Amino acid sequence: MDVRFDDPELLSASGRPPIWRGYARQRISVAVIFGPRGEFERAEDLLILPVQNGAEQWMIVPKVRRPEDTFSANFLWSRTGDAVGVRRAAQDPQGYRLDLRSFELYRGLHAGVLAHVNDTSVKAFLQFLEQWSPG
Repeated sequence: MDVRFDDPELLSASGRPPIWRGYARQRISVAVIFGPRGEFERAEDLLILPVQNGAEQWMIVPKVRRPEDTFSANFLWSRTGDAVGVRRAAQDPQGYRLDLRSFELYRGLHAGVLAHVNDTSVKAFLQFLEQWSPG
């Protein structure tokens, strides 16, 4: 879904994008950019986007899944630990720690749901997940 948040027709009275059934507003801080064969190209910081009138930058994403256990990956977006298997850990000397369990569950969720989708972008996303190794 390609939504422009500065389109006045889409903004609610609060100046924030509306919520449609099945979707939620979330602050997304990083976009992982990959090539047509799923190769990692770069991570793009989305928090550096210009902010107008003091409003935060929001994206409309598929609704947050409520955890049935401690794992709660979201469809087509999630926490960094889920999506690429690396979490911030200030107490760790490296400043991060690997989260292979969450990444494997995230990868499995998307492989199962998107396996039969015949779209080049979706195929590249699945190839990225298949090839990516957090360690």
